[in-house]
Amino acid sequence: MGYNEAVMNNLEVIVKKDRDSFIEEFNNAVSSSDAEFLVVLCEGNRMDEGTRDKAVAALLNNTDAVLVVPKKLYQFPERIEGVILRRSEAEKFRMNKELKFSYEADFLLRMISGKNFLLMPELDFEQAESEDRDLRKTLPARNIDWYLEDMEKFLLKLIRDISNVNGGKLPVLYQFYVMYYLKCRMDANIGGEAERKFSETATREILGKASEILSFVDDEVIMECFEFPTYTEEYQFRRMMLFMKYGHSLPLVEVKAQRTKMRNTEPINARKTALIGSFSEMYPLDRKNLRLSGLGLMMNDVPVYSSNMLFASVNCIELEEGYLRLEGSFTDAFDKDVFDYFMMLDDQRLDIEFTDSGRMREYFGAVSFKDYSFRAMIPMQALDSKKHTLYFVIGYQDREYIIPFDFKKYTNDQDENSTKFCRQMGDWLISTDDYTALGDTAAQPSQRVSNEDCIIIEKYSWLKKAGKVITGQLKSEK
Repeated sequence: MGYNEAVMNNLEVIVKKDRDSFIEEFNNAVSSSDAEFLVVLCEGNRMDEGTRDKAVAALLNNTDAVLVVPKKLYQFPERIEGVILRRSEAEKFRMNKELKFSYEADFLLRMISGKNFLLMPELDFEQAESEDRDLRKTLPARNIDWYLEDMEKFLLKLIRDISNVNGGKLPVLYQFYVMYYLKCRMDANIGGEAERKFSETATREILGKASEILSFVDDEVIMECFEFPTYTEEYQFRRMMLFMKYGHSLPLVEVKAQRTKMRNTEPINARKTALIGSFSEMYPLDRKNLRLSGLGLMMNDVPVYSSNMLFASVNCIELEEGYLRLEGSFTDAFDKDVFDYFMMLDDQRLDIEFTDSGRMREYFGAVSFKDYSFRAMIPMQALDSKKHTLYFVIGYQDREYIIPFDFKKYTNDQDENSTKFCRQMGDWLISTDDYTALGDTAAQPSQRVSNEDCIIIEKYSWLKKAGKVITGQLKSEK
């Protein structure tokens, strides 16, 4: 008998059917199968013998690993299809038939507690169910039980049990799963659509359980201080989760204009993950007084946001009765009642007007966060034949910090590599440029900001237009 044949004879395939028959068959196989390894597949999955052979060989070469995951971590541990288990380790656990929804995740998360497991997304495996990160497309009907019953019987019980065997601390891998779990349930109620609306009492109970669940999660994880593929969300959502965790006792947020590093945390006890490390360091860029150093929001000494991450999305830019009208929006990370926002045309300050058209998001029928939207009117009579620079600024304690422009929404440019904007508007050319235009040609590339950071306004000429066309800056006229 060849090596491959011996391996495959030591692997039992369990076919996933309806919930009850699958749970029963799986638990029976875990208890009584003669195979050393088990794999779950359902109709439409594609996992050839070569892939199974490689996965089993990986387990044979790593005797301390309890299972192999042939997919990315964000696809695990929510579903068990394609996961190859060491039966002797799986035998210590059972799928809980009392759970309506999360019985697979419950089994897998308990099995890997304190154990090593292998992530091998390079293995050739196709899952029939949707593998994207949006659980709204893959989970059963989102009724009240999917929230309240699943939170209590599955997640709260699981994290209490796991914490109890880890000295009262929930390991960081489980914390990220918690954030993914909660994000899916929040996303499933964006806007509070009719079929997802609950009574006021039920909503309070759901949010109360979410708050209890978040008490097990570190602020660094909530605020996404680490790169991890299962939980990625914008600052406003993360801030909302902090409010949910702390209620009215949210810790004071400090503002510091200095270099800061994200704090490290414990590594995941799993091979080949390389998932937890320091978040990309948010280093402000100090260039004399050129308004480039960043503002950092700090909470309990944890950096939670930086002005270097902020950008103004341009929604409209056009000539209007002697003015260049620019409308845009940006994240409300820095309170407009505390910080000063304005435009600078060369060295001239131009005030902006806040409007009420920014993006808004609701969860459970309540407004949870809203972007700042603004309008700026730049008088064209203040311009001459020279090249003029327009940039957006946030001011704090007599210092100024650049907010880059972003034109992607305005241009609908499908070319991700195209970052420049250029339009002919009447007698003017409006384009993006970097800070070399401000005279600091000695700056290193790492000290420069992106091409959208400021807007160049200059008199139109056919030579300038030809140069823009040749360099690919001017693609179409508006």
